[in-house]
Amino acid sequence: MANLKELIEWLKKCPPNADVKFSNNDIPERISSWRGDYSKLALSHDGTINITAENLLVKLQDCVGCDFDGYKGGEYTADLDTVIMCDNYGDYEDNHIIGGKFINNTAIIFTSNNGFWEI
Repeated sequence: MANLKELIEWLKKCPPNADVKFSNNDIPERISSWRGDYSKLALSHDGTINITAENLLVKLQDCVGCDFDGYKGGEYTADLDTVIMCDNYGDYEDNHIIGGKFINNTAIIFTSNNGFWEI
């Protein structure tokens, strides 16, 4: 599972104008508390407008030190060690962000919901 620091550091290595997508071509958009564990964050995969590495980097950096409301209540403060999942708001698909790769001017975020990923 990736945390904010790992995702931020990886995006810093990508060209700022590179589009960011998940490996299934979904587009990241919102960041919220994850329904499966409110102390973790979720990066949604229901975006409709492309986002660049630079713009997603800013969104993730802005999360550090911010409070997020839990899906059913409570407040949770994100830090660099906060795990970030791939799920839309209110969903519990258990999609772990497991890595990223830069291919053809696209920063691709890989996910897995089965604990094992074969390349």
